[in-house]
Amino acid sequence: MNHTWMIFARLINGWGTGILNAIVPVWATETAEHKSRGQFVAIEFTLNIFGVVVAYWLEYACSFYKGGNGSFVWRFPIAFQIVPLLFLFAIVWLFPESPRWLVKVGREEEGRYILGRLRGETGEDLGRAEAEFQDIRNIAELERKTASRTSY
Repeated sequence: MNHTWMIFARLINGWGTGILNAIVPVWATETAEHKSRGQFVAIEFTLNIFGVVVAYWLEYACSFYKGGNGSFVWRFPIAFQIVPLLFLFAIVWLFPESPRWLVKVGREEEGRYILGRLRGETGEDLGRAEAEFQDIRNIAELERKTASRTSY
């Protein structure tokens, strides 16, 4: 077994998982309606746990290959993670930016547009989207006035 490759793969996987677990719940809550935010976060964590279960069973199944000897036993489970990551990498560019982040960095019209696309652009939906946009704008202004500095 090549220890350098194993450590390198585990580090990249760990960093990726940490980033994913930090960013996805925040993004989901910022783009979801207030009625479904908890549901989105619960689904994300359930899928995360499902992924861990699949990894454990895959490791267990691979341990029977050639009596548990050989590089396939540890290489395949690590390489198997690439498939969903490539899929995620391909579609992440289609996800909308966070309206809160857009307002925070001064791109208010983009934030308003994305909120309209997420909540609806006609009738009552448009009114709710505009009200939420004004809330986000007011909070961002309050944060600018009261916060000394943000790291993002």
